[in-house]
Amino acid sequence: KFSEALKHFDNKEYKEAKKACDKILSKFPTDEEALALQGLSLYYLNEKEQGKKIINQALKINIKSPIAWHFYSILHKEEGNIPQALKCYLQAHKHDPTNYNVIRDLSYLQLYLRQLVSFAEYSKKALDSKPHLPLTWVTYAFANSLIGEYELAIKLLDSVQKFNQGGLKKNEKHEMLIFKSMLLSKMNKHEEAINVLTENKNDIIDKTLFNETIIKHCIKTKNKKLGIEYCLNAMNINPENINYYIWYFN
Repeated sequence: KFSEALKHFDNKEYKEAKKACDKILSKFPTDEEALALQGLSLYYLNEKEQGKKIINQALKINIKSPIAWHFYSILHKEEGNIPQALKCYLQAHKHDPTNYNVIRDLSYLQLYLRQLVSFAEYSKKALDSKPHLPLTWVTYAFANSLIGEYELAIKLLDSVQKFNQGGLKKNEKHEMLIFKSMLLSKMNKHEEAINVLTENKNDIIDKTLFNETIIKHCIKTKNKKLGIEYCLNAMNINPENINYYIWYFN
């Protein structure tokens, strides 16, 4: 079965993946999906030229095969040919527009290339494909933050907290709160950022980061009283950090 071959590949068992593909191809020699996976497995087994050749054969059998295009994009990415990998991902998406794995990988490649508007566009598609995953909401929020859409990013984070509160891990809550604080800072809403952090302090894992972030917000708002309080907290955790003393006495 192709699913078994794919499982071996995902587990980096490339020899087993190739053997499973060989069995499929012995019965169905024009199965472009098995052929493409066989080619990619060979590539990872250091038979690179043969692997490329076989994936090309798969595409000749079916030029519209999203799996063959996806595997070809992975091959190009491994070789560092990012522009060509992007083209292949776009072809895979064209022929299977709802495939979450393709959308996710494509969006990350766009981020790598700093194609930020496209990254936001495809992050939205990933969210539409898997709205039950908190990661898709956070990724779309992150994408919007990169193009200056801070208010939308905050609304997305609030949606995650509202609808996935019970399913979020402690570290996920922590990261979202710090991220939200950063977004509010970019909007010069430092008082609101302080409130977000202090009201959710039990969900902040890194207490050093918690104190330092509040101190920086206090500096921006010239809230010396609160700033001194958190400087003292920070000193208790790490008395050797000279920055705390500079902030305290200024």
